[in-house]
Parts: sequence; structure tokens; C-alpha cells
Amino acid sequence: MGFSLLSSFIISFIIFLGLYSFRVYDQENFSGLNEAVLRVLAGSCAGIFAVMIVYVFFADSLINKASPFFLNLFFTTIFFPFIHKFEHTIYLKRTKPKNYLVIGRKAEVGKILDEITERSFGKLRFIEYINPSPEKLQEIVENDFYTQIKKAIKELDPPQEDRSFEEATKALVREHIVEGDSQHMLDAILVTDPKLESLVKSELLNYQKNQIEVDYLPIIAEKYLKRVPLVVAEKFKSYYEVSFQDYKYSPAKRAIDLLFSIVFLVLFSPIVAVCGLWILIENGMPVIFKQHRVGQGQKYFLMHKLRTLKNNSDENTSDKDFTLRDDTDKRVLTIGRFLRKFRLDESLQFYDVLKGTMSIVGPRPEMKEFNDEMKDKIPFYLNRLKAKPGITGWAQINYKYTTTLEEYRTKTEYDLYYIKNRTTLLDLQIMLKTIETMLKIRK
Repeated sequence: MGFSLLSSFIISFIIFLGLYSFRVYDQENFSGLNEAVLRVLAGSCAGIFAVMIVYVFFADSLINKASPFFLNLFFTTIFFPFIHKFEHTIYLKRTKPKNYLVIGRKAEVGKILDEITERSFGKLRFIEYINPSPEKLQEIVENDFYTQIKKAIKELDPPQEDRSFEEATKALVREHIVEGDSQHMLDAILVTDPKLESLVKSELLNYQKNQIEVDYLPIIAEKYLKRVPLVVAEKFKSYYEVSFQDYKYSPAKRAIDLLFSIVFLVLFSPIVAVCGLWILIENGMPVIFKQHRVGQGQKYFLMHKLRTLKNNSDENTSDKDFTLRDDTDKRVLTIGRFLRKFRLDESLQFYDVLKGTMSIVGPRPEMKEFNDEMKDKIPFYLNRLKAKPGITGWAQINYKYTTTLEEYRTKTEYDLYYIKNRTTLLDLQIMLKTIETMLKIRK
């Protein structure tokens, strides 16, 4: 007897969540066929395993009904990677590159813009940088924008020369006639420095009326980099100060924390019991490591973990000084290696979530000494403390383990993105993708 429509939908949705949690649908993972196969295989296995667990409660015989799952696994691992590779190829061939005139200094923002070009697969290109005067900007716009548009206006059928320039330009945009030379024609203006923008503000407003697109660096940086680069935040300080102040407490977030912390405490309790006994046998008491960390609003709270380092070792000495991280392996317990690899030492933090001092999703909590040092070295650092610290977070799923100050600056950029863009949907996305991070299926 076949599955009902509802059963089919539930099964398909669970398998989709498995694929999504391993980032099968992230555009940056489309280009590599080998990695796509690996991600689809892992995601399908995770999804089908979850389906089979659920199916136990709704079917009399699992064995007789298992074959469709494995058939689905075979087709998804063979078919999906080639579909994604095909989609990526079409995207690269059919999407027209967008060329920008940059109002800003290349020495200050060139590195960020190069990274955006790479992340967009070359579809955003930054052709010319200017430190503008109204005269210089007008010269470039006349040569690179208006000349191409006027030429296209003359070629319209019927001719549009008797109409106002603004009306004719709108007609061109509607009919998608202005294509130009994709290698040289400028398509839009990008503002990367508000101080320089102020010199030509009136000109930019006029260009926008004439259908010339004017974009701003914070928007495209966040869209393609998925973080708030500190150099961008400093240049657009007023904008980001207001954005960070908008972070608000969410009752839905607390409800999700309560639900999942109870569920995961129950699920992890056997693992905690077995690993706790192992720690006790291997290295004695204490089994649980407790340490004060800096939480929301710079308030201190007591964080709990399963102990992974030998007695007489500060569990997080390596957090105080990046140079001490190298000898951590010498102090880690045998069971500690396993716990750290799969982050199971942090399972006790669901108790902290239940208490309300932590959240499932948020920036990682730091020690007081480290927090005091970083807030003086990293601009906007304290904004990450507007949210409750989390077991997992946007930085954890998107960036590597940090070992230098420069890497921690980048990690902070991801935390700032989370503070600015947090939604319940983003929290759920992070929770799903944490599975992939735990199993370390990364580039």
C-alpha cells in the first residue's frame, strides 16, 4: 500500500532538511562536483536516517518498507550533484556581469571588493575607483552611462528622441535594450565612503532619477560575504550603530530555547552519563568544568561543560593567549578528544539554556580577561553582547577555529552580522547547519 499524501510530504520534507543542513543548496558549493556528491550523500543519509526513526512509530514493519528509502538515497546521490553543477554552469554563462564605478579609495576597500567579486563568481566587478569631485563624476557618467543610453535611444523603434531623457531611459529599462559592452560599460555606481558621497550627493540623486543604479557597500557586503566587515562598519558607523541598537528580545527565540534544551538534555543524558563516568575513571574529579563567562549585556554567568583537560589544567587557558593553543593537545584527556571533536563536551550547556543564561544560537561566550582585551582591540566588539551567548552561532558555522587576533576580528564580523540580521528563521538555519559543522564536512 502506498504512502498517503501527508506521509509523502513529511518524508520529503525531512530528507530536504537533511540536504539543507549539509548546505547542498548553498550556491558556493555548486561548483565542485566531488564536494557536491559528498554533501548530498551526507545530507541524504541524515535525512533518511531521521525518516526511518520517525517511521518506526508509524509502521508495523520497517524492514519491508526500507527499500524505497535506499532507492531514494541512490538517486539523490547520483542525480542531485549533476543538477546543481548544471545550474551553476547556466548561472555563470547566462548572468550578465555587473560593472561598478566605485566612489571610494581602492587602498581602503579594494580587498573587500575583491572578495565580493570572488564570492559572486565574477558577476560583480569594480571597474574604476574615484575620489570624486562633481566635475569628475559627471565626466565619467557622461562617457560611460549617458553615451551608451543615448545611442540606444536613437536605435529604438519607434524613435524616442523627442521624449525627455528620463522618460526614454525608463523605456529602455523596461525593454531591457541597454546591454552595452559587458567588459567596459558601467552598470551602476557603488558608494563605499559616506564622506566622499556627501561631495556629490545632489548629482547621485539626479542620476537615480535617470535610472542609473546607486548601491551602497554595506548592502552588497552583507549579501555576498554574510558578515559585517569592520572596515565597512567603521566607514558607515552611523548606519550600523542604529542597526545594532535595533536588536530586541524575542519571545519566539526563548520558546525555541526552552523546547530544544529540554529535548536535547533528554537525548544527551545517556552520553553525558557514560562520558562522565569515563572522565572520572581516567582522571578523577571533577567531571563537570565550570567557569564564569561574559554574557548578555556584559553580565557574568556560570557556564557548564564536561571536562576535557587533565586536572590542574585551566580548561580554557588557550583562550587567554593565542600562543598557548599549540600545547592544548598535550593536556587533553583521551575521552576529551572524542568530546571535543563532536563538541559533545558542550552538551551540558543546554542546562544553561534552560536556566536562561545562554541561548541555543548566539555569539560564543568569552572569559572576562579575553573579553576585556578584545573590546579595546576590536571596534564594535561589545555589540555582540546584545544577544545571549549561544551553544552554536553564525560565526561557528561560517568560520574556522580562531588562533590569531586577525582571525578573531573576522569571527566578530560574523557575530555582528547575526546581531544585525537575527530572525527566528536565521536561528533555525544555524541550528540545521550546525550538524554539518559538527561533522566537519568543510572545504
